[in-house]
Amino acid sequence: MNGKSTINYFMLRANRFHKYLIQLNSFLVRYLLFLLFFWVSPVAANECNKEDQDYADSWKNYYVPEDAYAFGVKVQSLILNKDLSGVYSLVEDELKNGPKKKFVTNKSFSEVFDEEWVKKVLEDDVPCSPVGWRGFMLGNGLIWYNKLDKGWKILSINSVLEPTTTP
Repeated sequence: MNGKSTINYFMLRANRFHKYLIQLNSFLVRYLLFLLFFWVSPVAANECNKEDQDYADSWKNYYVPEDAYAFGVKVQSLILNKDLSGVYSLVEDELKNGPKKKFVTNKSFSEVFDEEWVKKVLEDDVPCSPVGWRGFMLGNGLIWYNKLDKGWKILSINSVLEPTTTP
């Protein structure tokens, strides 16, 4: 190999390596997000304190504060990943308030939730205790959830983009 072909060879190899790194980077970002929200969240569940447990005791322990926190983190993770079907998989039957499953079936995430709504939900601290009998909320009431007989479920999704009706 002469000097010029050696440089071309290494430039080609570097270009292929660069493309590989871009693909790997995309995979690593997704993997790290997964770890952050599903593997690390049990550790982060220590966000709940004795006061949260005492409040759960007053409600006859129908919920575990760490489980409430973990479910809230799961909801935020689905919102962060713009996973509309994932969000609605946490809804039992239909929402008490918010877009019906039939409405969102053929919609993209951004057709249902605008960026300001997403920002409010993601910036909120995940609670370990309910807001009285109403359950748990994210985004100052944009999402309400609670523990039901069949586990943790989203009950209401408020202030989303309204369906438009044509006359």
